[in-house]
Amino acid sequence: MLDSMNEEQVAYLSSLICQRLHAAIENRNLIGFFVNHNNDGLVRDLHLGWKQDQNGETAYYVVKDPQTHMILLYFSLRCGSLHTPDPYQRYQADFKKAEALYDAALGKKDARKWALERIEGYKENGVLPQRIIDKFRKQRDDLKAMLKALKRDHGSDPSQNTVQTLENFSGVEMVHFCKNELAKNIWENSPLKNRPLGETLFWCFILPIIQETSRMVGCKYVYLFAADSSKEQSLVAYYRDCLHFEIREDLCAQKPAYDVCCASMCQELKVLERYQTDFINCFNRPRPPKDENPQE
Repeated sequence: MLDSMNEEQVAYLSSLICQRLHAAIENRNLIGFFVNHNNDGLVRDLHLGWKQDQNGETAYYVVKDPQTHMILLYFSLRCGSLHTPDPYQRYQADFKKAEALYDAALGKKDARKWALERIEGYKENGVLPQRIIDKFRKQRDDLKAMLKALKRDHGSDPSQNTVQTLENFSGVEMVHFCKNELAKNIWENSPLKNRPLGETLFWCFILPIIQETSRMVGCKYVYLFAADSSKEQSLVAYYRDCLHFEIREDLCAQKPAYDVCCASMCQELKVLERYQTDFINCFNRPRPPKDENPQE
């Protein structure tokens, strides 16, 4: 395809060095030449990341230029999960609906109007069959039993800190994602200069690592906490428009205290894989100019 990467671009991309932070002793010195004025905290975390990377708590990666070995970008990943909100409230709401439908099926005078209207659709020749009544009774009883089970489980779990969820989803958290401002000239003089550094390395290095991880342990979502305190929400917009993450109201993440005021964003891995294919296949297609990630 004419819009995909040419041989020179593929060769340069393949020559980039992507390695764990503690994998080469030279990285101890190279992080001293890593600068990002938009987020000094991310630079500080890079300096503190050696031990975390070494003990496997969080995997820190650096991507380096093959000639100068200057760090172009660093990122870090760790296993995590997302979940749906408190299941008790959800089951309680479903139980109330099921109870209202059963009351309507029995023809109770105080039955809810919406439930009576719903029941009309199940009648045969103006009569509600017994099998339908039994169906609504079973739905109500099953939900009532689930509510009792949730209460019993909450009181009997040896760990009082266990959090009940409706459903859990496997995920990988992208903890850090930051470019080196001192490497700007290197990228602008590389064969890949027509695409932003951060986007290119996300699709071509970060996502492949997550894909490989998913083949070993399973991963449904990739998520992050965007540290964006600007009125314009420019960083959130960057993750949304360029990397295709989104804010989901139906999913919850465990946000640590140091990510206070950060926006929780996520995307399904299979969705990101489709965008990854589009990015690579359309790498040299002209695009309208847009703002870069302020911390990328």
